[in-house]
Amino acid sequence: MIKKKTYHTSLLAIFLFMAFFMPVKDADATESPSKETHVIALDNYPPYHFWIDDTPKGLHVELIDEVFHRLGLTPTYIRMPWKRSLHAVEHGDVTALCAGMKTPSREEFAFYPSQNLSLETNWVISLAESDVQISNIEDLKDHTIGTVTAYSYGPTFDSLQNLRKFGQKNESILLDLLINQRIDVIIGCDLVVHSIATKNGINTLLKYQYKLSSDPLYLIFSKAVNGNNELSQKTSDILAEMRNDGTYQHILNKYNIDISSQSNELPRE
Repeated sequence: MIKKKTYHTSLLAIFLFMAFFMPVKDADATESPSKETHVIALDNYPPYHFWIDDTPKGLHVELIDEVFHRLGLTPTYIRMPWKRSLHAVEHGDVTALCAGMKTPSREEFAFYPSQNLSLETNWVISLAESDVQISNIEDLKDHTIGTVTAYSYGPTFDSLQNLRKFGQKNESILLDLLINQRIDVIIGCDLVVHSIATKNGINTLLKYQYKLSSDPLYLIFSKAVNGNNELSQKTSDILAEMRNDGTYQHILNKYNIDISSQSNELPRE
């Protein structure tokens, strides 16, 4: 009887030790990425970044890979639509989002490196045979405008009121709506629209009517992830280093993209 009591007492002691000192994972909790995981959210935005099956490709992907390589880190990419990516950055579900403009509302929940990844030029685009004529931004008020939901197209367009915007998930859907004459014009980056339209054999059906803006695109780091302020600053340092040693321009050249520091814009192909 004494031996049995001692055995039960030992089991109780072990159980109590495990209950108080072993970590317990909350099954309902959503874990934010640690400093080691570095999850980068991105969708299709060719030639800047895009997916081929399950593999991320493009200018931004190569730039980020090189930055993280020089930092001794490895990024993990996940495919996520733009609007959901912004939500993930705000709540710390990903390390960063590739890639977007700097806006006051986004700066409330995101760190921006001082060095941008690239630049984009947004255009008002119609069908080539359309009667629509856009010569200034005020002309947009008379038309139905296709945009990607939660995108920024620069402060001038973003601040316009009473526009008939038709928000959609991505540029491919916008082009389909435009081709089928369900909207009058779309707003889009010339390189992205050109890339998608060429792939689908519809580029000759489009007319780039009015250049809306040229703006920098950044890797957007979540403020909700520990260590991201430092990582954002280090990313700036490495991007500056890559610009100085020629690596940045070498990667740009692979995608036939030329960014002029004087004009601060991407030339349209």
